[in-house]
Amino acid sequence: MSRFGFNKYEVNLSTRPEKSVGGDDIWEKATCALRDALDDKGWSYEVDEGGGAFYGPKIDLKIEDALGRKWQCSTIQVRKLHILLQIPDATSLLTGSGWHAGRLQSSSEI
Repeated sequence: MSRFGFNKYEVNLSTRPEKSVGGDDIWEKATCALRDALDDKGWSYEVDEGGGAFYGPKIDLKIEDALGRKWQCSTIQVRKLHILLQIPDATSLLTGSGWHAGRLQSSSEI
């Protein structure tokens, strides 16, 4: 951040909010992955309990302006296959089985 002239900034690891989708195991894996990335980078950070998106945890970078106000500058989110991970039985979309496959095969009706 200092390369861009931002000497006052903070890094937050934002975790699962009260209202969220997905199982505990997916949230734990995603949160651990972000925590490991921050630790590997050697960045100091604060945990923002419940500050994540409803579909996954994130790293928030906030910069401070000359008046001491904090502004969200960037967000790094775990979104990899978040739709498939959060929708029950979404694998049928990939495997070509079940009701979804029939609807996808008949897409020429559109």
